[in-house]
Amino acid sequence: MQEGLTNVRKHARGATSVHVLLESEEDRLVIRVRDNATGGQRARPRFRPSGFGLIGLTERLTELGGELNCGPMPEGGWELAAAIPLT
Repeated sequence: MQEGLTNVRKHARGATSVHVLLESEEDRLVIRVRDNATGGQRARPRFRPSGFGLIGLTERLTELGGELNCGPMPEGGWELAAAIPLT
């Protein structure tokens, strides 16, 4: 969740809202971070690159048996969804 919020701060210049959703789907916890920034509002990061970003998050989730999906939402904005097994 922290990585998703950090990415909003770094990349979603025009975002006016961020939603964090927690839900269980079958045998896993899904954490979604969604913003409402559109198109060009994501063009350039406001801060210098730091850490390992989405690659590092993907690696950490994979080690736990989870997965990461992220990308633009059909209605606009961006979603980062991390799924972590509960068992």
